[in-house]
Amino acid sequence: MKNGQKFVLVINGSNLNLLGIREPHIYGHETLKDVEEMGAIQAKSLKAEVEFFQRSVAFTSRAPQTSTLMTMAATGKAR
Repeated sequence: MKNGQKFVLVINGSNLNLLGIREPHIYGHETLKDVEEMGAIQAKSLKAEVEFFQRSVAFTSRAPQTSTLMTMAATGKAR
């Protein structure tokens, strides 16, 4: 909950910004923006707030920022 409202943080991983651009014959023509817009519509219908975050650096289990980012996402403090 964030400000009394359901909150969803979507962390888009590596290369998802290339959706619809790279190999559309395999992955389709929808872009990441298209997917995010569909997610925002769904969130609105559920009376939830959604925030999208692009992370193009792969996480590893040894990366200290991974646990920090996941904690921020879980607590709704990712900003």
